Amino acid sequence: MALRRVRPWRLEIGAAAASIALIVVMVIVLAHFNGKPIFDSGVLRLNAIVSVLSTASKSFLLYVLAGSIGQWNWILFSSRPRRLWDFEQVADASRGPLGSVLLLFNPKFKGGLLVRLGALITILAIALDPFAQQLVQFGQEMRYTMDNGGASSLPFATRYSKGNSYSKFHAIQIDENGRMEALGTSRLAYPDADFGLQSATVFGITAERHDISEQLSVRCPSGDCRFPPVTSLAVCSRCEDLAPHLKRNTQSEGSQIFDLIQDQSLAVRKENCTEYTLPNGLFLNNLDDDSGGGRDMIFMTMSGTTNRSNTVVMGDIDTLIWAQTIIKVDGGKDSDEKWPNYDVHATECALYYCVRNYTAEVHNATLFETSTILEDEKRLPESWSIAQPDSYENISDVVVHSLAYHPVESAIERTDLQLGRDGSDISWSISQPAVDGISAYMQNTFASCLVGTVNCTDDVNTWAPTNGYLVGGELLSGQWQEQYEPSVSKTLWNEKDLSKIFDNVAMSMSNAIRNGADDAESKSGSIGVPVTVGNPSGDDGFCISV
Repeated sequence: MALRRVRPWRLEIGAAAASIALIVVMVIVLAHFNGKPIFDSGVLRLNAIVSVLSTASKSFLLYVLAGSIGQWNWILFSSRPRRLWDFEQVADASRGPLGSVLLLFNPKFKGGLLVRLGALITILAIALDPFAQQLVQFGQEMRYTMDNGGASSLPFATRYSKGNSYSKFHAIQIDENGRMEALGTSRLAYPDADFGLQSATVFGITAERHDISEQLSVRCPSGDCRFPPVTSLAVCSRCEDLAPHLKRNTQSEGSQIFDLIQDQSLAVRKENCTEYTLPNGLFLNNLDDDSGGGRDMIFMTMSGTTNRSNTVVMGDIDTLIWAQTIIKVDGGKDSDEKWPNYDVHATECALYYCVRNYTAEVHNATLFETSTILEDEKRLPESWSIAQPDSYENISDVVVHSLAYHPVESAIERTDLQLGRDGSDISWSISQPAVDGISAYMQNTFASCLVGTVNCTDDVNTWAPTNGYLVGGELLSGQWQEQYEPSVSKTLWNEKDLSKIFDNVAMSMSNAIRNGADDAESKSGSIGVPVTVGNPSGDDGFCISV
């Protein structure tokens, strides 16, 4: 009995099943290609498939609706007498959307709730195609694949040995303090830092940080890459405020300026002048009420050293490259104040060897890199040892452990300086020619043996504590003029944030070390390639619509 009732509707039932099946297939297709690269065979595309499926589903659905609405004509008229016009309206509704609209909004058509529902579904079916087209959105998404061919690279340094050094063969002696002297000459060792590192140091003094990052030899063929973390030998920096150590007194003669400037013919002295001093011997004074306000005045003094015992607060750094102590006076050519009516500040900054962990990505051909200092990787006690200790039995421990370039003592042959952890098989090292060359270069760049210095030897640590300055005024010319030594003094004076300069120098030197590492060490990453992806959800969180 039930089968006989269903049999006349077998085509409609089949069409309804087909419509539902096509919608299910469309959902499966969209889910499969969600966020995946879009295929393009040149003939068949994803949106074409979706359009075909939605159109076919709509066609089957309209066939079912037409048959169902038409059947309701007989159901309505068999229940009670109705207007002949109602028969015509139901027949029109079964033929398409226009008849369905007229039926749906005809207030005189009574009853037939299911007929009205069928008419509504017929109207809504028209919108199926446009909405189906909107289901597929295309966007660009970066896909990363691991580079196994070496096309991408991020450099790091386990050992750095660039630089040159040679020594003269000469008779030596060790004095009562355990310091080495050459008989008949003042210099035995002639180191030279690698020119790439020299250039990087100077570049770091004046360049901006984003420009410095571009000096790293990173390879990324697509312009978008991700690299695994790398650990490398590097240069770190540290700056500290010396306000607690800066002392003020009024017992000076105010004559320091005449020990610094080239023209000392106008030298004068005056009692009870104000002076600022630091524990390492650096000081700054001027003539009270006579300096400033347009007259020549010292605005900055500096003391640079490679010897950590000559620093104020950097004595704990046993891998010291260079420490710069600076006393600066706030003011300049725009100030009308007389000395000592100025604020005075003191800062000490250091550069030193360290180990850093780097995390890097390249986006739009721009490197974005972050790093952290590995504090546990310290100078290994057995490193930087004298190669022939029996030849230097009475030498001072200061000489044994010092990384500072010395014109005579740097002729002692040593093993590599190494950083690591006791008990670990992993270490980072830098050769003696590199250590000595960098130390000598820093002395020549950041310090000068000034006019008033009595003993201008090849050893910077024998000079007076003050080995850099900046003086400004208009005493003779009537126009503001400046005198300064060395050349870097001007940049250090202009920069209010000294830590920024030394951070940049450390970063630039680290780049040079990584670029010049032994064996050109580097690590490959994942190369990003932009692909067009389908996003059926329409969620811009998965792709960027184009």
